[in-house]
Amino acid sequence: YSEWANIEDLKFIKSKNEVYEKFDIIILSHVLEHTYDPIKEIEHTLEYANKNCIFIIEVPDERHNLIMGLLGKRFGMNYHVSTFTRTSLQKLLNKCNINTVKTQYNFNSSYRGQICDVISCVGILNGSKNENLFNQNIVREILSTFLVTLRKIVRKILSKIN
Repeated sequence: YSEWANIEDLKFIKSKNEVYEKFDIIILSHVLEHTYDPIKEIEHTLEYANKNCIFIIEVPDERHNLIMGLLGKRFGMNYHVSTFTRTSLQKLLNKCNINTVKTQYNFNSSYRGQICDVISCVGILNGSKNENLFNQNIVREILSTFLVTLRKIVRKILSKIN
């Protein structure tokens, strides 16, 4: 549901009490990073999910904060209260019985017209726990974290030049 207004041809639900059906697909795009308890938020969302509901989730990739923190710098968006890696997002979903999870880093996404590195994820409620689409290793994770940090620094420098 949303409080957005003035969008033609769309009916917005302004209260969770207005939802009378369950859904086959639920999209949580740039939601979980704003909550102190992402598990509770997902569990609340499960009330509106059909048995094998597909969850599509996108959260900002803020791993660069790890490196910037090590350098003693404050960097990033301070209104995000939760941050995720592919591993932490998969574990979060598995705790909520969303399995058969596929995650990936997406370095060419945008949010409200701004370039935004994200973690994209698809999972199935009550999906097979044996079928794991997760493919990640520590070397790839470290290299990817370094590259996303480098990209953020270059973008910041280029935005100041332009």
